[in-house]
Amino acid sequence: MNNNIESLAARIKITILNQGSWNPKRQHKSETREENIRHNLDNDCEVYIKLTKHESLAKALTVKGQIYAAHRRLTMPSPCDGMRVVPIGREFEHSNTLSDLNNQFKNHVNNFIDDYDGVVELARKRFNGLFDQSMFPPKDIMKEKFYNNTKYMSAPTQGDWGDWLQETAQLAQLELQDRLVKAARHLIDSCAGDGKLYSSVLENLEDICDLAGDFNLLEDPIIAKAAKQLKPVVTDFPIDVLRDNKALRAETSRRASDILRVLNLS
Repeated sequence: MNNNIESLAARIKITILNQGSWNPKRQHKSETREENIRHNLDNDCEVYIKLTKHESLAKALTVKGQIYAAHRRLTMPSPCDGMRVVPIGREFEHSNTLSDLNNQFKNHVNNFIDDYDGVVELARKRFNGLFDQSMFPPKDIMKEKFYNNTKYMSAPTQGDWGDWLQETAQLAQLELQDRLVKAARHLIDSCAGDGKLYSSVLENLEDICDLAGDFNLLEDPIIAKAAKQLKPVVTDFPIDVLRDNKALRAETSRRASDILRVLNLS
């Protein structure tokens, strides 16, 4: 058991992503209060206003979501909220991917901060009596609200951390299997139907098949076999060929379906 714990710890790093941003959609307290009084409600009504539609802010918030999605894609769950794990070696891909996205995020935030005085003045004119200066923090405080911080730590093995590592490995296996099966089913349904076949359907399953080797911490043979057999299904034919060939689409759907069925994953 001790050797197993040490082996698991040596294969992963603990990864924590902390994100922050400013939400331009705010509750207007005085209008909320007046609406509840007007309709004789017991605080059942809430009035929200969107303080700005600034393009750079919208782009920053979009990239923030992309950072979180990339973090989830390249990590595995743990029993602790906010704490995930990344296989040893994959932390470099994780770091580089998030760093590139964070640079985009910072550029958009800087553009928003540069325009911030104008954003406040425009809101003052747009909202007239609804304008509330307290909804707009000072520029220096506003800038500090935007961040994406990543931390990597070695996995401890002493005390209760041994149980934590075992549970982490089990959760990782469940999530990996779920991701693999969902991506395969999406491919099966997309190829079997008459709708447009998007390249992302193939790319997502191929990506999970590639990650499976490092993410399969308990070395589950079914997951390993499924990933190995599904990989050719999504790489044998280019998307442009597969998209417009009904026979190939049907065959691709059948192949993926058979793999899941034989391995009792369907």
